[in-house]
Amino acid sequence: MLAQSALDVKESFVFPPFWGYAMTAFGDEFGPVFQGSGKLDDAVAKWQSKLVDYGKQQGFTVKE
Repeated sequence: MLAQSALDVKESFVFPPFWGYAMTAFGDEFGPVFQGSGKLDDAVAKWQSKLVDYGKQQGFTVKE
């Protein structure tokens, strides 16, 4: 399964230049989901919003 998943990654995929921030924000938003006190769809929406806002604040062009 993992080998197939690795093959399915698009060649155009790149990690964002603010990956460290993205992982911190991931923990902030998804931690409650993993602990059973949050909803996955809310966490995804909040994480996306944080990343878009942060990227724009840092001067990056962000495609939503």
